[in-house]
Amino acid sequence: MSLSDISSLPKLEVQYEDKLYHLIAYFFLNTAWLLAIVPYSSKPFKKNVLISLGIISFGIIVEILQEITTDYRVFDIYDIIANSSGVIISYSTFHFFRKRFLKI
Repeated sequence: MSLSDISSLPKLEVQYEDKLYHLIAYFFLNTAWLLAIVPYSSKPFKKNVLISLGIISFGIIVEILQEITTDYRVFDIYDIIANSSGVIISYSTFHFFRKRFLKI
């Protein structure tokens, strides 16, 4: 969805609605990768950091590609901040629940 035209999606009438969408999307993207990869890892801390940094990098690259390859999407530093915040919240939440409930 990052490179597609989303102008036809319904509006929530919430201030900074698109930033909320970015945060939620990257939260779930990072959480899905952590849940998929980390239980099979011999060095979970290192893998968690690499996964999360990789997803943050992916978000930055996508923002740059939006500016370069489309005429309906633009580069926005606040999207990068929202994406990164979603990843950081995901990372923190995953570690909190992993130690207490998941036993991985």
